[in-house]
Amino acid sequence: MSLRKAARAYIASSGVGDRCKLLADDFFESVPGNADAYLLKAVLHDWYDPEATRILKTIRAAGRDDSLLLIIEQIIEPPNQGPEGKFSDLNMLVAAGGRERTRAEWDDLLRAGGFELRRVHPAHSVAVLEAAAI
Repeated sequence: MSLRKAARAYIASSGVGDRCKLLADDFFESVPGNADAYLLKAVLHDWYDPEATRILKTIRAAGRDDSLLLIIEQIIEPPNQGPEGKFSDLNMLVAAGGRERTRAEWDDLLRAGGFELRRVHPAHSVAVLEAAAI
């Protein structure tokens, strides 16, 4: 079964098919507009800053001024803390071409994409970054 068919079957069996729509799109070009919130999980770490900024700007252009952006990613800890994030950063460098980011780097990236980091919610080995449009 294709991934698309499996996703449709899962949505239908979950009882949310009447309020959930699956769309194929290119997040460098467009995303669905006028949403209350946008969620990215393990997306931006796949990209260097110019491409990640482009994704964020696409979301900002599609969203409303009060749309919320939630990003689930790792945050690189200070020196001698959090080795998992640093190992993941090395893996991204050699495998996917992306990178993990520090809190300050997330601040800068989000601001470049038209957002402001409002809160960071730790969630085991990752964090949920909550951002709002600026």
